[in-house]
Amino acid sequence: MTDLRSLSVHDVLGEGGVLSRVIAGYTARPSQLAMAEMVEQSLLDEGVALIEAGTGTGKTFAYLVPALLSGKRVVIATGTRALQDQIALRDVPRLEEALGMKLPVAILKGLGNYVCLRRYEELLQSADSVGRPDIVRHLPLLTDFVRTSASGDRSELPSIPDEAPIWGFVESGSDTRIGPRCRMHDRCFITKARKAAEEARVVIVNHHLFFADLALRSRGANVIPPYDAVVFDEAHQVGDVMTQFFGVSISTGKIDRLIRDIDRTVSSLRLASEISDRLLRTVLLTTSDLFDAAGVLDGGVAEGRRRARNEGRAPLTSEDREQLRDELFSLESAL
Repeated sequence: MTDLRSLSVHDVLGEGGVLSRVIAGYTARPSQLAMAEMVEQSLLDEGVALIEAGTGTGKTFAYLVPALLSGKRVVIATGTRALQDQIALRDVPRLEEALGMKLPVAILKGLGNYVCLRRYEELLQSADSVGRPDIVRHLPLLTDFVRTSASGDRSELPSIPDEAPIWGFVESGSDTRIGPRCRMHDRCFITKARKAAEEARVVIVNHHLFFADLALRSRGANVIPPYDAVVFDEAHQVGDVMTQFFGVSISTGKIDRLIRDIDRTVSSLRLASEISDRLLRTVLLTTSDLFDAAGVLDGGVAEGRRRARNEGRAPLTSEDREQLRDELFSLESAL
């Protein structure tokens, strides 16, 4: 077993280094070593490095290796889940094979990537589990997955497509997770993933989770454990992702999901009544009123904004928000 503290980036990535023992035809790349040295120095100095690495540089190993050797807790944030999985499922195992040891690496994804055991049980007890063919078709596959998966990560179950309706019934989310109060908390896939992240030295996330965590920290909470440094891969996407998490969003999809969850819970507790039905209908109606009003705003709206609105998205000025005040207030009251 290799002692990480005794290695340099050249020992791992250089000619005759440990990676050359497990990768056939391995050739040291000067550009990769140069990048790794820059990352290594930045971690040592607690500084900032901006690096543009061309195709073929081998950038993943160029930041992963110095991060592991640094002794610091480093967060690696990728632009896509595909790259996140590649690092965790391909690159890290290669390094483990070369070094002959289990590396202190954990992968952490957003809540929607994990099956919620509480919502899964609620689905089993609902009429949808026997009355909807699109649910019935995938339920046995999901049941086997819940029983055998160590992670609960839906990417491990490609036999159920991402767009399958069943995921909407069982995926976790910030609006459905209830934390330690949940009876499933100790068995929860998310609880286990976060515990593994707390024990790791390198935590692999994506940009969305990183900035979601940053937004939470402003309110005194966190998802990612404390860290010393962060590496942004595919960093050209950071600006767009950042803006998503330092604002407020509302969608018909979110409201529909909320109403469905409430309706199922109320029914399972035998609390459904004419009053509860009316309350839920009011939320749906006020949501519809809000989006109808947003869709017809035209006072001083430029042609570009009209086109954007026709595609389902548009920036709202302070004047627009003022025009929507009554609809927003009605929806807030209904909720």
